[in-house]
Amino acid sequence: MKPTNLKLDKNSKIPLYIQLFEFFKENIINGTIYDGERLPSRRSLMTELS
Repeated sequence: MKPTNLKLDKNSKIPLYIQLFEFFKENIINGTIYDGERLPSRRSLMTELS
């Protein structure tokens, strides 16, 4: 999978795991993430998000 352009708001009242879920959900629905495409690993997400 290509870089995600994912931005999590650590100061939000919405938990980070929900923000992450909503990001992937929206990208799957709008076709940015294709059927059968692999999602990034936890390690690569951790690196990308610092």
